[in-house]
Amino acid sequence: MKRSYTKSFLLASVVATMAGSTLAQDRSGENLGTGSGQLTPTASAVASASDALGLAAWARENEDAEAMLVAARMLASIGTLGEGAEPEATASSTATGAASGTAPSSDALFDEAVALAEGEPGIIGRVTAARSVMARGRDGGPTSWVRDISAYSSVSYRITANGGYVWNMIAAGDGDTDVDMEIFDQNGNLICRDISPYSRAQCSLTPAWTGPFTVRITNLGSVWTRTLFVTN
Repeated sequence: MKRSYTKSFLLASVVATMAGSTLAQDRSGENLGTGSGQLTPTASAVASASDALGLAAWARENEDAEAMLVAARMLASIGTLGEGAEPEATASSTATGAASGTAPSSDALFDEAVALAEGEPGIIGRVTAARSVMARGRDGGPTSWVRDISAYSSVSYRITANGGYVWNMIAAGDGDTDVDMEIFDQNGNLICRDISPYSRAQCSLTPAWTGPFTVRITNLGSVWTRTLFVTN
């Protein structure tokens, strides 16, 4: 009896293992996990970049130099942005030319803080001090690059994301046009979409498994936009 029980137990274990393996390989549905995934330092940095750009937009709208200074410091603390290698892209337009705007950066936000200060020496002094400190900050940070997107067109990237980990992505235009983002999994399912009427679009998700995604960024405006991409 003891031997028979052992065989039965081993057989059940094999069946359970095979079933688990089959489930693990089933990637026919949506590649979107349930619950919260593991948050890495780079994913947190991308989220902070989103917060900084959101605060900058508020400061710009309300002409608040102090808030713009805080936004600039937040963005500068993340690391050097916009100097990474761009993934292979597919563009929907072959238009020539270049954007006239400037992609969001900490330097640009510091400049805006100075302009909003309108000569107020206290704020200008803090901007100068912050620039000096941030220049000695850490290098690196999230993966980021800059891309010009022509009017009424889109650019798509094929990016692999890790299952079980939070994936954050931002596309921030130069402020002249409405920028939208859509993310599709390998099965063509729309996993995330940001179509808010702003020059910045963002998505946050946790894939159920490691796999490729298509990220499509669309410029809905009638002019070029210089866009900063930030992702972990």
